[in-house]
Amino acid sequence: AIVDKIIFGHELNQSYCLNSIDEVEKEILNRYDIKRESSFIISAENYIVPIIGECGHDFNAVVICEYDKKPYVQFIDSWKTSNILPSLQEIKKHFSSSGEFYVRAYDEKHD
Repeated sequence: AIVDKIIFGHELNQSYCLNSIDEVEKEILNRYDIKRESSFIISAENYIVPIIGECGHDFNAVVICEYDKKPYVQFIDSWKTSNILPSLQEIKKHFSSSGEFYVRAYDEKHD
């Protein structure tokens, strides 16, 4: 995927609370279908990491459309030093069921 724009200095409205990565994926694909939004910031809050305890973390997601295939979500976690492109199963395993997720996207109409 090619990033055509990087936005700094804008506060982005977040979605309502989502309770799983499956819900996050569904929300992203729904936004893509309706408004063609394709680049997102995901905030994960209140999930438990062994030894550390309750955590919060932001990561990204993009919608990728390969030729003649349906769109899919690729999660990107650039804060990690390894596996910055985790699979859906890997990202599900990372976040506990106690996690809360919020999706944010930059909407061109609000410039």
